[in-house]
Amino acid sequence: MMNEGPSRQRVVWGTCWYYEPLETLSLFLEKVVAAASRNGISVTPVVFDADHSRPGAERRHISSQLKCTIIPNWIDVYPNKNFGIAIIAQLADQIDSDIVTVVDSDWDVEDFDYFLTGLLGPIFTKTADIVVPDVSPCAGRDNRLVGCTIAMLLHPGLIDSVATPFPGALAGSTQRIRDLTEMESYHYDWGGELDILSEAWAGGYRISSPYLGMKNVRHRSSQSKAHDAFQMWRSGLERLDLHVLEQISSTAEPWDSTVFERLGVPGLSDVITGTATAQLVGVTEYLRGEYHDRTVQQIVPMVLAPLAYLVDGINPVPYLAFPSDDTASPYDPSKLPLVSEIARYAAREAIVNADITSGNEFVARLRSLTGGFFGDWTPEKKAAARSVIPEKIADLGSAKGLL
Repeated sequence: MMNEGPSRQRVVWGTCWYYEPLETLSLFLEKVVAAASRNGISVTPVVFDADHSRPGAERRHISSQLKCTIIPNWIDVYPNKNFGIAIIAQLADQIDSDIVTVVDSDWDVEDFDYFLTGLLGPIFTKTADIVVPDVSPCAGRDNRLVGCTIAMLLHPGLIDSVATPFPGALAGSTQRIRDLTEMESYHYDWGGELDILSEAWAGGYRISSPYLGMKNVRHRSSQSKAHDAFQMWRSGLERLDLHVLEQISSTAEPWDSTVFERLGVPGLSDVITGTATAQLVGVTEYLRGEYHDRTVQQIVPMVLAPLAYLVDGINPVPYLAFPSDDTASPYDPSKLPLVSEIARYAAREAIVNADITSGNEFVARLRSLTGGFFGDWTPEKKAAARSVIPEKIADLGSAKGLL
């Protein structure tokens, strides 16, 4: 059991729920509550129901089954996981919770006591402001090819503190998480988790990234993951001002030229150069031949296509081909660390060779993008949603007796 200090602190344990089976969600929350009880930690389970269309009667039935507070999504805008994180943080603040966590319920966890105390311990002891677990052993495309690449290029030093910037789990002091999710730059789409880390790092917050025994048990389709990538790259690039661009241009990227041979794609090195568009064309053509490799091919939807659109302004759709069902084994996990080295070099080349002459105009264009790979959010929808969060949370808290 943890010492008596943490037991006096109130924890909101949040999760965002859309399509996960009810049994998965229920079992995860049961294990969390049981582990919290064993360790003398007061936990309030909160679920953001991201499915706008779920009938109210079904929500009420689920709430009684799970013995938790369910926050219904009141707007028909997707993706909205990070909208959910912002709402959970607001609720935690309203009920005077000291700590807020948001963890995907479909993680497989080796030891819930170790996981729970490891996630909350640094916040209890005030040795960290935010905890973002290290999921390196099972890190996939979002982490290896996008999150780590963005961190290395745009936030040098962040990767030394956070091994996997997109783990689907975080904990922090309620005030810190609330403040970060209320920033104008925070995205309600898949870019939001990177926003939290980027702004926390820039603000000098103490970030802890312990390994907590989390194991991935699923894959989403490559098409779904591409949506993540476009939104995460937008989030990262919105922080690319001309000063940062000069830093990237003047810093030589360490490069292991043997990566291509080790992956069995020796000629690929000839086309990983120049603009994102040039690389997109070259890589797509190269991988159509005898050197096709499904893991190396992931740099197209996860890196080159988003950058070609965001920094070059070209339509990448003709270069994207998604299998109808590739959720079982979309890539070889053992190759992904090597492919991530190519991704980092390719992204640096793309950014250095982009025609970005005005940082403000560039960022304004990125923020205006909507539809397709960027989801449903618009600046107007975001502002409207943000404006009513306090009222919705107050109504929910009063109805549930939380306030």
